[in-house]
Amino acid sequence: MRVTRRARCGKSARRDLWRGWWATASPTLTATNKRIINMKIGCNNILTAVLLSSCLALSQSNNNNKSIQNYSYDSLLKYVGDYPCGNNFFNDSIIIKELKTILKGDYKDYREFLGACGCGEIEFKDSILVSDNSQLHVGGYSSIILFDFKSKRAYLFWMNGQVVDKTARIYGKKPIPIRIQKCIENNVNLSWGHVAKFIVQGDTVNIELNKK
Repeated sequence: MRVTRRARCGKSARRDLWRGWWATASPTLTATNKRIINMKIGCNNILTAVLLSSCLALSQSNNNNKSIQNYSYDSLLKYVGDYPCGNNFFNDSIIIKELKTILKGDYKDYREFLGACGCGEIEFKDSILVSDNSQLHVGGYSSIILFDFKSKRAYLFWMNGQVVDKTARIYGKKPIPIRIQKCIENNVNLSWGHVAKFIVQGDTVNIELNKK
């Protein structure tokens, strides 16, 4: 009768297997998680350890991302009711990061634009933080910065010209949410309704001049 010997995992093979996996997984784990799984295990428990560490690392990553994201946007609430020209709003690292992300190559021009702007009171309504920053008495040259606390994204309405030039556009991740479109449309028409009617459709702004 043929006897099949049960395969055994020697110390050397077990050690090599563990070291290979640990080198890959270790960078994603916290010190606490490493202590949890840093123990002597046999071959039959390798898969269990891998799954355990993967779950711990994923959970830690998700918690960190959520914490950073919520902290970033919640910290902007301190500016509500204040005027951005008189505080550190435009130098806030979050504001700078978001504007650079959505404006890309136009960021420098927008910063120069802000240098000639007056500033309205920062408002927070329907989970949207709104900052109106426009040049005064020039027939246009307006902008509105919006931070959507629901989607954790920033948007910008920028009319870099007079109303009659019809140069307005919207920056931000597309498709632009309907609630953001409506917020922009309502704010712009409140300011410029005596000159024209602004109709926001996606990232396009149609401007219909009032008849004289």
